[in-house]
Amino acid sequence: MTNKSPLIVRFWPWGFVLTLLALFVLSITAMPLYRAAKGWRAGFYLTEAREALEKKDYKLAVQRAKLCLQYRNDLGEGYRILAKVADAQQDPRSLNLWTTVLQSDGGGTDADRVALGEAALREGLSAVTQRQLDLLLAKPSPGKEVYNLAGLLAARQRTPALAREWFQKALAIDPEYKRAKVNLAQTQLLMPDNPRVEQEGIDQLLELAKRKDEWGLQSLRILTEWALAMPSRRPPRLDPAEMLRKHPLAKIQDRCLAAQWEIANHPEMKAAIVDALVKNLADLSETDLRDLAGWLNRIRLHEKTLAAFPLDAKAPDPLLLVQLDAMAALGRWQELDRFLEQDMLMAQPVLLLLFRARTAKELGRQTRYELCWKQAVRAAGKQPLALRYLAYYAETLGDLPRCVEAYENLSQVPEYEMDALLKLIRPYEKLGRTRELLTVLRRLLAMRPDDPTLNNDVTYLSLLLNDNSVQPFKRARKVYEADPQLPPFAATYALAQLRG
Repeated sequence: MTNKSPLIVRFWPWGFVLTLLALFVLSITAMPLYRAAKGWRAGFYLTEAREALEKKDYKLAVQRAKLCLQYRNDLGEGYRILAKVADAQQDPRSLNLWTTVLQSDGGGTDADRVALGEAALREGLSAVTQRQLDLLLAKPSPGKEVYNLAGLLAARQRTPALAREWFQKALAIDPEYKRAKVNLAQTQLLMPDNPRVEQEGIDQLLELAKRKDEWGLQSLRILTEWALAMPSRRPPRLDPAEMLRKHPLAKIQDRCLAAQWEIANHPEMKAAIVDALVKNLADLSETDLRDLAGWLNRIRLHEKTLAAFPLDAKAPDPLLLVQLDAMAALGRWQELDRFLEQDMLMAQPVLLLLFRARTAKELGRQTRYELCWKQAVRAAGKQPLALRYLAYYAETLGDLPRCVEAYENLSQVPEYEMDALLKLIRPYEKLGRTRELLTVLRRLLAMRPDDPTLNNDVTYLSLLLNDNSVQPFKRARKVYEADPQLPPFAATYALAQLRG
């Protein structure tokens, strides 16, 4: 046994305590320094992300913004940059990113709410846009961007007179606000009350098309798409496609739109026009390659897609998905099955699993189909975009019960609830599941209580199912009296009278 000095025995507990105290003081002193260092690194990467975004180097902007958020995940500006990149690339994830900005930045700015509203509108989520507008319009002096957003929502809801009024309010604040000018002209062109309004839209877009900036380009796109859809109403000597192709900011999608116009007018030259587009692919960006391949698929040139873009497991995800769609459209399931057996890393694994499931279904391999589908469901989790993919593919494959399951899960995500509920109506009707359909319609009615069509549908199904929880007899009279000329409303009222 080792003998200890009496002095050490007497003082060793105090030495231990003093050591712990010193470590505690050091940790208190070091923690602010550590946090400051993390903040400095986050700020450094944030600055680089801003600069990259300004230069439209989106890949670098995303990389630097993510590094910034690794050091400070509470910085709304980092998420804001990611959301702006997603907007620029028309990525559906921008909706969730703008939602995160508002949650992480003390409620966000009015500009953030406008951006969220526009992202929701692109995804067909008008209810989300309306909620943001209600908040923005309640403020003392809404900005021109708010009125412009209100105009976009009104146009989406097919109320052109109201849309024009909102756009004009935006222009009253700033007569040179190009976004509102283009939107106003587009509304006049696509939803005219009379030929004069339509001509005003054409004249305004032609004037704006002289500009060399993004709004000149957007005006040309609108004119070309309209001329394609309405060739008989195109003014003589108007060739928006040629102007579009020559615009200094024109991208591959614009060249594709111009080519579509040429094919429509000269179908005998289709092969030559397409061949000219697929030359010099090495000069195109990943986004341009995806857009060109997608356009070839849309005009049903799937063989041309695969000839220009041979199937490659190492291709970027967006391009690979277009290639897989081309293979599926051609019914090359055996070849596709062999290709999908490879180990592939995708940013969205659920898409790979869905393609495997679809291929197994087409080849009659039910057990493998069930396995791949279950794997896809696990991979999707509660991700809204993944759930959308699940629902779309299930409906494509005729698997309506799984389609319903995916949309029901999506309806639990607040931002996507209305969109999912609307999508549930058709599969429930096809399945003959009337009681579940009534539940869906009631949820929609709770969100849109003044919608006469929803009120009528809920009343009609309640009467059919002898469900008196919504007072169908009283509701049927109210709906009918609101518009007695509409046959569906009259039919519901007649059924109520019969049951009453």
